[in-house]
Amino acid sequence: MDSGLLRAHGFAREFIVLKSRYLINLPDDLENLALLLTPLSVAEKAHGEAVQILERYNYYCFHNDDSFPPRTLVTGMGPVGIMTAFLLSLYNYRITVFGRRESDDSRSAVFDPLDVEFINTARVPLERLGKAGYHFNHIFETTGDPAYIMRTLPFMGFNAIMVLMGIPENVTEGANLEINGTALFSRMIEGNQMLMGSLKAGRDAFNSSVKHLTELSDLYGKQLSGLITHTFPLEEYHKALALDSREAILPVLDLT
Repeated sequence: MDSGLLRAHGFAREFIVLKSRYLINLPDDLENLALLLTPLSVAEKAHGEAVQILERYNYYCFHNDDSFPPRTLVTGMGPVGIMTAFLLSLYNYRITVFGRRESDDSRSAVFDPLDVEFINTARVPLERLGKAGYHFNHIFETTGDPAYIMRTLPFMGFNAIMVLMGIPENVTEGANLEINGTALFSRMIEGNQMLMGSLKAGRDAFNSSVKHLTELSDLYGKQLSGLITHTFPLEEYHKALALDSREAILPVLDLT
């Protein structure tokens, strides 16, 4: 079990005793995909809270072709970003993914079976996309890059919500940003926009994750299995750290 989050490095516990009522039952046929449950649960919580917040008004205008189905953006291509895109594929969303990978990269190929528009923002400037009219009803931000977040805020449409799901790594170094507060807050207020943070998940989100992981396994079992790219024994942890990020998506350390 992994532990540690706030003001502590992550660490592993080989032995732990938990009362059974705190455990989530997982079907036997999902055993090989169990590691995906945690990033999927993060996506479940973020999506569920976003939907609840958007119930504050009559969000869907069915007479307006541009607002239904909702346009959704996922930024980032780590495990949380990938599983967010897979989760949203089960709903009636028009999904776009912003990443900094080439189209033939192993992470980019993950989205091939999904009806997803992938844009490499390392090659296509965000400013050009803004001028092209890109705007979204939901934005799920998983990069944790403050500068990148500021550059994606203008992609929020009217009545939109952005969920911040990634924690900036260096909170004390290089974290200062200069922003035009007047323009930013005016746009958010006049556009009735919402910015919120979401991290980790509770039991309800994990239960939903089991249900949706079952559905995703039936649809994309081969692709999901491919997300677990490498497995190493614990004593070879250095090999996992040395992996090329273009090829490694979710490396695993085996404690058995």
